[in-house]
Amino acid sequence: MVTRLSPTSCHRLATHSAVLTLLNLIKTLNRSKPHVELLRLTLSSIGNMCSYPELANHVVKTVMIVWEGLIEVLERYTGEEEIVYGASRVLSYLVKTEEGVKVSERNSFFFLFFFLMLLILKSIIFLIVKKKKRNEKSFN
Repeated sequence: MVTRLSPTSCHRLATHSAVLTLLNLIKTLNRSKPHVELLRLTLSSIGNMCSYPELANHVVKTVMIVWEGLIEVLERYTGEEEIVYGASRVLSYLVKTEEGVKVSERNSFFFLFFFLMLLILKSIIFLIVKKKKRNEKSFN
């Protein structure tokens, strides 16, 4: 994946409305295996863009619907650990941005609770995925 390896690619994608395009793509996906894999890659790309603080701020400023879209993903794909992990990873980056702080100041209790739940959820999902991978390796 280009976004994992190249800050330049992340910057170009974030500043040229790619996040909006990716979020629109996410809305069209269903729970089939190919769509879940595409969703995983899409969330990973958005997460890689948001891992750079200046880009995360840009993503939040450009597309405030990112919050709603990611929360919708969390609701729809609760059984898919990697999807929930990817969405919570992106949300945790966004909550830490300047724009995310401004939004959270307006709705302080909700975002404080939400952020804490994301951290807990992210940790649990990480442990589950890690355990699954360990179990798969032991069977091989």
